[in-house]
Amino acid sequence: MSPAEVRPFGSPPEQSEKRFDSWKEIAAYLGRDIRTVQRWETTRGLPVHRLPGAGRGAVCALRSEIDQWSRSRGDLPEEAPAPVVSRRLVYAALAVVLVAACAVGLMVLLPYFRPSEKPSPPPRVLRLTRLPGSESYPAFSPDEQRIAFSWNGGVDGENYDIYVKLLDLGDPVRLTTDPTGDWMPAWAPDGRRIAFLRWALGAPIADLYVVPSMGGAERKVLTFHLVTGATPPFPIVSWTPDGKRLITSYAASPQPPWSLVSVSPETGERKPVTSPPEGSVGDHSPVISQDGRRLAFLRTTSGGISNVFLLDLLPDYSPAAPPRQITAEPQGVTNPFWNADGTELFYRAGRGDAALMRLDIRSVGEPRAIETIGELGGHLTLSRSGKRLAYTDNYLDEDIWRWDLRKDAPVRFLSSSAADRSAQLSPDRSRVAFISSREGSPAIWIADADGRTSRELVRLPNEFAGGPRWSAASDEIVYECRIEADNEDICVISADGGPPQRLSSDKARDILPSWSADGRSIYFSSNRSGAYQIWKAPAANDARQDAVQVTSAGGYGAAESPDGRYLYYTKAWLSGQVCRMPTGGGKEEMIGQTVRSLRMPQNFAVSTTGVYYTTSSDPWKGFDVQFLDLGSRRTITLGHVRASLGNGMSLVPGLDGAPAEILFSAGIPAGGDLILVENFR
Repeated sequence: MSPAEVRPFGSPPEQSEKRFDSWKEIAAYLGRDIRTVQRWETTRGLPVHRLPGAGRGAVCALRSEIDQWSRSRGDLPEEAPAPVVSRRLVYAALAVVLVAACAVGLMVLLPYFRPSEKPSPPPRVLRLTRLPGSESYPAFSPDEQRIAFSWNGGVDGENYDIYVKLLDLGDPVRLTTDPTGDWMPAWAPDGRRIAFLRWALGAPIADLYVVPSMGGAERKVLTFHLVTGATPPFPIVSWTPDGKRLITSYAASPQPPWSLVSVSPETGERKPVTSPPEGSVGDHSPVISQDGRRLAFLRTTSGGISNVFLLDLLPDYSPAAPPRQITAEPQGVTNPFWNADGTELFYRAGRGDAALMRLDIRSVGEPRAIETIGELGGHLTLSRSGKRLAYTDNYLDEDIWRWDLRKDAPVRFLSSSAADRSAQLSPDRSRVAFISSREGSPAIWIADADGRTSRELVRLPNEFAGGPRWSAASDEIVYECRIEADNEDICVISADGGPPQRLSSDKARDILPSWSADGRSIYFSSNRSGAYQIWKAPAANDARQDAVQVTSAGGYGAAESPDGRYLYYTKAWLSGQVCRMPTGGGKEEMIGQTVRSLRMPQNFAVSTTGVYYTTSSDPWKGFDVQFLDLGSRRTITLGHVRASLGNGMSLVPGLDGAPAEILFSAGIPAGGDLILVENFR
């Protein structure tokens, strides 16, 4: 990508459209007296903005907002009829018209007789915030003078709340103070309200709220489930141009699919917008064009691949026709957003090596990559004029840690500038298998036991694939594969490389495999019966033909105890309760109230005597590693890790077979500032 110019941010933003800076100018534009337009602000919602720190008389308004407001008001009083004019005035008016026509002709011809206009200035990448802690999910106000975002306040122990800040000066103002995390602010078109998501990390349920942009009482609009295997998508919500409805993702139960609904921020009344196909994860990340004519959203297949669909809307924002797919990115799409006039759609394509793409929807031809804004960040958003782009540069540098249980603290074991996670030491203690994106795409890597040398073994279907698991003989690895497009299956590959052997070929999604203690069977999670359950199949045969369902009330991340007596698993994808059942059949039992697989299904490990797991009120800031002794039912806290919990935990047995070490994933958040791109194009 070409380098971008970088300078400190501090000057007022350039005006991109006509602005009225007093009640007198607003009244003159509307053809009314000052007292009338002041009354319209209160009674009819005239979009007027007050300047920070000034009195009531210091106001401004944007012509585009005034025009949109005028078009939406069908009950404005008619102008007084024009008076009858004399013939002399008519002749004078005709003369004025002739002069104007000549002027227009000169303007048309003038470009041919003067040098061409200067090219548009290049994009400039500016650091918008330098606050302690981490800021994310920026959103421009409609007047482009303020920006809302989620911030943890820079204080240890603080949760994420919604803040608003003037672009060019001042400290951020805190809007929310709830102990639950607040995320993804979205401004109403009039700039007076902000919708946002309230969600505790790992919780299966989230809430949609609205709060005044200048502070005030919050209103809960909607409560919805997170579908199995999903986290809240971004963007979570989009306002209709008239500010009367919110379009958001909705699921009535943890089972997929998502659908899109239109909801009133005042009453919570819902209307369906999309009906995704059965078997898919569903529809999410809605973005509506400024003219209200089109809705773009992401539809995710059962294989976890998202692409953009386009829905034409009627004046009441209901669908005019079925949605149509307009992208076909093989690695999927995230973070869609529109340009100012609704002719182009932007989105992130790919995973570890994501690129920002633009697509002209008038022709729906080939998308083009944007290479002028420097390193691509996350949570991208575009201003109303389309000339400013904002994003966050924060990310989690996830590494693999190793904890000798005879010592007090863990140490980093496998590390790179990319995500490294889900490690397991081979039973013969000679090699470590783990997942890394250090070459751009997620893949299984093999390292020596000391971690000094490593090599890529096989690519994975997506960055959320479950961790590799060694066979009892330390010669094979079972993992999630994708032989056919958009369908996860179970494969086994030699630890020395070579072609994989496909064990399942069902049209359902088969994920999170593991070996039985004797190495004769493979467990995995599958939605082939509807909800995700644990299945078991012979390791040497076709899992589609010979697999049998083991659980009936949900199951992920199966792990058989070393003695083969019990099967342990978690009940949910996010922070699931750990349960067990006898491998020979029997009743399911909950291990304990506090024993959960925090964040992801493979964040617990089983020994012959107990279960190792993590606990935390906020796993992004730190977590405790604990051990539940199943004999005494006593819980022991092994220690605290001041890092963000990643994905994957496994045990390293000692020479006597007892657990000697734990491998787990954790990372330190990096970056965390908001970045502004001026002159975006």
